Amino acid sequence: MKTLQTQWLMVMNEFNQLDASDKYKLHIGLLGNVGEGQFKNDWIPKYLHKDAYVFKDFWFNVFDQYHQIDFVIFNHKTIELIDIKNFEGSLHFDNETFFVNNNEVLKNPLPKAQEHVRFMKEWLYRNNLPEVQINGNLIFINQHASLSGVPNTEIKCMMPNEIRNYLRNIQIHPRSHKSERIINAFLKNDLECPYLPPILDKKLMHRGWKCPACQSREFDNGNRHFLCSCGSSFSKEKFAVEEICKYGVLYHHKDIYLSELTEYFDGLFNKSFLNSCLRRNFTKYGRGYQNPRKLIEYYQPNKIYRYKDKIVK
Repeated sequence: MKTLQTQWLMVMNEFNQLDASDKYKLHIGLLGNVGEGQFKNDWIPKYLHKDAYVFKDFWFNVFDQYHQIDFVIFNHKTIELIDIKNFEGSLHFDNETFFVNNNEVLKNPLPKAQEHVRFMKEWLYRNNLPEVQINGNLIFINQHASLSGVPNTEIKCMMPNEIRNYLRNIQIHPRSHKSERIINAFLKNDLECPYLPPILDKKLMHRGWKCPACQSREFDNGNRHFLCSCGSSFSKEKFAVEEICKYGVLYHHKDIYLSELTEYFDGLFNKSFLNSCLRRNFTKYGRGYQNPRKLIEYYQPNKIYRYKDKIVK
């Protein structure tokens, strides 16, 4: 699942509220999410032994600093730390600088991978866990990339043609009391991303509805559907839930209240419809409703609505 930061940037981008720096962050975040999904769905199930423990998007705290690793693999004897990079084109290390297509990127990923190894050792020590071998890995997962200038460090840098053998060579060792302690520590360490997006001071009023089929903004606001002149109809409840989730991501610091939503939608929905939509799809919390802080594809991925969309092609 995309982080709250990435989801916030996605919604802000829809409102054209991002500067060049934030657009770059969003671009990198989305690319990284795709790369991590490929590694999780296409590589791990095929080539990694099923008895290996895999922890995705692992956050841990050392020296009052938070650190995140894309994948942690434990085979009962060795900890593999894996950071996924999804750059396309010519990739080149030049001392402390990293270039993508001859353009210097904001951060060289190699020092961060080295930090992860050092801080993971410290995390084990501070939690009174057994000392084990820790290997740092950078995987450049994009098939349309070439890599050069890799310095001689303890961090292993891999391209797609090396991933299969790397995963196959992670042998599973016998379980032991020592390994069980480490596994339990990983399972109990349920930290989430501590970095939250900015808090908006002023509400962004909704832009209204447009037909997903033909992009027209000319429509009839029916009882249960938006009816477009192209002949398509779309569930008002589904659209409302989708937009309420976006609202919750934008204003992640607060719960959801009917009066504020009515203002946010600016007449697109009446108060009675919004109230019934909230009662059916969100959890009551005090005077308002609990903010899921997730886009609809993560909050209600398999939801079936009573009134369905009808798309005319």
